[in-house]
Amino acid sequence: MTICSIRHADYLLRRIRAEADPLRQDAERILSESRKVALRLIERLDWRDFETLVDLIFARGGWQRTSLLGGEQADVDLLLTQPVTEETAWVQVKSRSRQAEFDDYLDRFIREGRFDRLFYVYHTATSPIRTSARNVHIWSAERVAKAVIDLGLLGWLSDRTI
Repeated sequence: MTICSIRHADYLLRRIRAEADPLRQDAERILSESRKVALRLIERLDWRDFETLVDLIFARGGWQRTSLLGGEQADVDLLLTQPVTEETAWVQVKSRSRQAEFDDYLDRFIREGRFDRLFYVYHTATSPIRTSARNVHIWSAERVAKAVIDLGLLGWLSDRTI
């Protein structure tokens, strides 16, 4: 016997037994399924909508675009600034890509030399694109799908792939 009562005994017993909370498991399952759906939708986007999606992701993440979006710009699809950290970023967006193409853009980024970060975003490749370069972020479709869910863009994405 104790001198106090336990309000959420089921929670306490799960913690003691190291059992997962069923509601949390449901939430994790739904998030995982949502990412899978987002991934399939992303792979159906044409290159213009994919560029727009990437622009929306960065905008919702606090980055500000300082250039036109894609189109006829040489070497880059987006130029961004992060007002809080004062960083600048070069963003290249590709629907389909391969390692050699990424390496070419990495060389261009290095030669340019005035930006803090390179984001290389693609949704389809014959094999994963990799780098060990500092301040270079490679986003595959899986990373974009996670951002879509985290930033509340699934509705926008769904509307583009009707």
